[in-house]
Amino acid sequence: MENTCFNDTQIEVRGLLYQLCIDKLIALCQYLRIAGKDCSDVKGKNGLSLIKYVQCYLDRSETEELEDQGMAELLAIKDKIDELMNGDVAAVSNVNEMQGERNQLQRECEELETLLEQKRKEVGMLASQGSAVKVRSASATDSQANGPKLAMFKKDFKIIGQIGEPGQRDKLSFGTLAHQIESGLNKDYTEIEITEAVIRAIVPGLQLRSYLEGKTDLTLPKLRRILRSHFQEKDATKLYKQLTSGVQEAKETPQNFLMRVMDLRQKILFASQESDSGLKYNPELVQRMFLHTVLTELQNDSIKTDMKVYLQDNSVTDEVLLEQLNIACSNDAERQRKLRSTSYKSVKVNALHSDDNQASKQPESKKQDTSALLAELNELKNEVSSLKELKVEIASIRQTLYSSNHGTTVRPNGPPVAVEILRGPWRRGCASCQDKGQAYNCSHCFHCGNDEHYMSGCRKRNGKPPPMDSGNGNQLPPRDRV
Repeated sequence: MENTCFNDTQIEVRGLLYQLCIDKLIALCQYLRIAGKDCSDVKGKNGLSLIKYVQCYLDRSETEELEDQGMAELLAIKDKIDELMNGDVAAVSNVNEMQGERNQLQRECEELETLLEQKRKEVGMLASQGSAVKVRSASATDSQANGPKLAMFKKDFKIIGQIGEPGQRDKLSFGTLAHQIESGLNKDYTEIEITEAVIRAIVPGLQLRSYLEGKTDLTLPKLRRILRSHFQEKDATKLYKQLTSGVQEAKETPQNFLMRVMDLRQKILFASQESDSGLKYNPELVQRMFLHTVLTELQNDSIKTDMKVYLQDNSVTDEVLLEQLNIACSNDAERQRKLRSTSYKSVKVNALHSDDNQASKQPESKKQDTSALLAELNELKNEVSSLKELKVEIASIRQTLYSSNHGTTVRPNGPPVAVEILRGPWRRGCASCQDKGQAYNCSHCFHCGNDEHYMSGCRKRNGKPPPMDSGNGNQLPPRDRV
């Protein structure tokens, strides 16, 4: 009877081995202490090899020497196998429970999304009717009623970017930071959540962060004032003065100028909305000044003319201004292109005008202009000739007057009287230069005509006064006087 029970238990245990997976077989080997150190003896074996390995352990000869022939050990192994199999069942049940919870959460999410969509439609209808205050109060009431449900799925408010020193290119500007704060308020985030998000966005190690983290009574309006001072932002009055004196820079395009003035206008409106702003600027007043600045300070007259109609309309939108300015700039560029092309063609026609081979093809007007130029040139030549004749007559008269006053005569073989040039009470030049008509520029000896000395050092004189035909008369020029 005992042998029959032992055999049945042994067969049942061997059958249960085939129902275990590899991980459970390895766990069984570890329980039987036959897996080796760090499971080195069973690592890498498949399921069939592990079953044979356990069966070899059960068939070992030591079990026959025991009193119960290993019955107690078989029962312990069977209990371990049942435990491993029951663990899988528990895991499956846990998975089923988790799946049920997941399905329930998914259904709740769908219900919340449906509710949120309904609220959005209600908000849109109220906004179209101009009831912005009612919308904010209704959304606040809904958020309080559904607070516990929505809090489970609402994300923490975060500032995109980092707050650093003023003027850093890779850090947030005050305008961008203020826009994100307003966006958080519109999404029904509390002021505390927004304040904490702003503090977390400040670069670690900055004194501003350590100051704000240690401030206990910090509110969102106080935080905005501190941030405005940190970024060294101007108040609404200074910004408005800057708008009135804004001009287009020399290298600034009309599009960039318009965008810069629009940004300045938005800064004025935003600064006027601050609670601590001393002077509130009317948006209509700022809009009129903005349009006036753009109209008066555009440098290009053609673009200014095209934009005048739109800049005189106070209700014009920024989108229309940008679109029409692009069209005006495109038209002006096309006009400039055509003007350059026309001027280039006119230069080319003038170059062909001077070609003799193309003279017969010139227009009648061009031929008339050429004839007029030639006639004017001939007239100038005649006037020059008349001036030369007049000069000769004047020289002749001067020579005649000098001869009558000083009793001198012109040499028979000398140059014509008209070309002799008189200077003071003497006549200059050697005989050769006087014959050539170059007496005034003569640099030779007036006595012998040598160019190596002057007449004062001429050896051919032998101390005698110069002859009458020496070119000096009875006196020496100042250069020869000693």
